[in-house]
Order: sequence, then structure tokens, then C-alpha cells
Amino acid sequence: MDPVPDPAAGPAPRTIAEAAAFLGVSERTVRRLVAAGDLAATRHGTVPRFDAAELARLAAVRAEPRPTRGADRAVGGFAEPPTIATSFVGREAELGRLVTLLADPAARLVTLTGPGGVGKTRLALAAAAAAAARAAFPDGVVFVPLAAVTRPEAVLPAVGEALGLREVAGVERGAQIADFLRDRRLLLLLDNLEQLLPAAPGLARLLAVPGPAILATSRARLRLAGERVVDVPPLTLPPPGATPERLLAADAGALFVERARAHDPAFALDAGNAPAVAEVCAVLDGLPL
Repeated sequence: MDPVPDPAAGPAPRTIAEAAAFLGVSERTVRRLVAAGDLAATRHGTVPRFDAAELARLAAVRAEPRPTRGADRAVGGFAEPPTIATSFVGREAELGRLVTLLADPAARLVTLTGPGGVGKTRLALAAAAAAAARAAFPDGVVFVPLAAVTRPEAVLPAVGEALGLREVAGVERGAQIADFLRDRRLLLLLDNLEQLLPAAPGLARLLAVPGPAILATSRARLRLAGERVVDVPPLTLPPPGATPERLLAADAGALFVERARAHDPAFALDAGNAPAVAEVCAVLDGLPL
């Protein structure tokens, strides 16, 4: 166990640099502690100032044995993307482009656009998982579902909640989140943002700090500087009267068959029912409903 610094041993730390030296951590860690509400500070403009007794309290807490990472996350960590039980069908071109974009540190904001029901969320989840598997985001992927959010001013609080950040009295929520995200290579997956487009300038504040990236799904682009837009079209359709082979070669047909077999393992595609399946796919306009 590390010794606890004695506040009487020297002058009271006031600046971030002095607090970092007192605690034996980096300045980046001090900023994160303030953003998370674990270190109280007063504000002089935008600059935090610290109390020696508060720093000594935190030093004592940090010197205690810490729980495992799993236990720590159980009491309030990042909101991770949901696990999808079904397999991902089609969209190889879009998925490959997305994974390449997300691996580029210059692509800080990527927006998937397309009509409702076209599969933007499913594609975003697959791309985020693939990017994470390639260690593109070593600090994690955070899922922020926004379908139930109706007010643009509620978007940043939703982001803060997904990050597990407690609100701090006197600290503006956007500034708190930006401080926390600073220098973190972390992906925020903002799902269903189309009804909240006036919130876009607030999101731009989060991208003003180095590190984080945003992957958003929306029916319309956010129109922010540096935004990369990937249009998500309907799935490719089989031709009318398709044979089983040609139906399975089309993404809409392959998805229909997979979902049909998940519902009824005895389902068999043959020359007799393939034209009907192709017709259903056409009626749905290639939407994976």
C-alpha cells in the first residue's frame, strides 16, 4: 500500500500540476477525477483549484485496496453496446468502409444515414465491434441509445449517464464530459439521433478535445465540420422469379431465409417457394424488417 501524502508536509496544492504531483498521478488523471466527481474542486474561470484536505482524503482512498475491474464496472461503468443474438448478413462493402473509417484517427465523426428500418443500428453495432476487436478504441465503446430522448438538451446528459459520470454541482455537463473524454481513444455510438439534430453543436464540443470519436445513426447528416457520411441503402434484392441460388446471392433474400430458419428450422428454400420469397423481399423494398 502506498503511503498517504501528508498535507502538512508542504504548501497546499492549487493547480492541476501541483495536485498531480501531490497524488503521484498524471495531470490527465486529475482531470478525469474532477470530471467523474471523485475530486472536488472550485472553479476560477475554467481552471480548477484544489483544497489540501480534499486531496489528502482522495489520497487515502486511493491508497486502499481497489476492487477488481469487473466489480468496479458492476457498480457503474460504461454503457456497453448490446449483444445481438442474430448473425450479421450482407453489407460487406458498407461494413468494410466503416471499419476503415473508424480506424482513421482523423475520422472523428462518422454518421450512418438512411431511412428508418434500413438497418443503421445493426450496421453500426457490427462496425463498432469490428473496430474494437482491432484495438482501434483501447478505451472502449460506449452505447448511447437516444430513441426515447425527445429534447435536444437531454442528449449530453444521456451521454454523461452512459459514461457513468455523476453530475457535479457547479460543473457544466458538457465541460465535464469533454474533460473526461480528453485524450481517451474511445468511441461514442449515438443511436437514433435524427430527432435531436439541434444537439449537434454540443456534440462538436466533445470532439474539440483530442481522443474520442463519434459514430452516429440518423436519418439525416449532422452537418458538423469533419463529418464523414456513410449512406446505408436497402439490401440488394433478388430478381423476380429468382431461383434459390440467385435468391441467396442477394442480401435481402439471404436474410429472409436465415430469419425464416431461425423461426422454423424445418424451413427449406426450393424452386417452388423461391419466387414467393423474392416477391416478399421486393414488397419490403429491401428493408430488413
